[in-house]
Amino acid sequence: MPHIMSVGAHKKKVARTRDPNPKNKIAGVKEGQSSLYTVGSPEISSLISQIKRGFPIDTFERLKEEFGVNQEKLADVASISLATLHRRKVGMRRLTPDESENIYRLEKLYKIAVEVLGNKNSVKLWFSTPQMVFEGKTPLEYADTLPGAEEVERVLRRIEHGVLL
Repeated sequence: MPHIMSVGAHKKKVARTRDPNPKNKIAGVKEGQSSLYTVGSPEISSLISQIKRGFPIDTFERLKEEFGVNQEKLADVASISLATLHRRKVGMRRLTPDESENIYRLEKLYKIAVEVLGNKNSVKLWFSTPQMVFEGKTPLEYADTLPGAEEVERVLRRIEHGVLL
């Protein structure tokens, strides 16, 4: 799974808090691996290349498991038709760059939520529970567009800083 990078303005480093519990490790992040990145870093360039090349189809499958949703739900949120998804699986083909970018957007939210909420079970519950702040939709449903995903991230950051919603 591609790594999610924290980007700070003017090449400042941005640190994320880490969960000391190894059971709460995020898939694809190795033990001891830093989540400090800078703008223009090789990690960002690598991520951009991965998106342009297209993520492997198993990235979709892993994210489906992490969110605890069925393939129909994740495909709908990621704007991938079920027929297209089926063709990608059967042919073991990569996702398109657009599909990969949508999956990246959701993966980024998932990883932020793990950092903020502390464990994967809480994340699954939070993303599947309708919220007033998201017009009665679940955070996952609300994140089906870039502006919606940005709002979900803002809400997670407010939770992280103890701001009431």
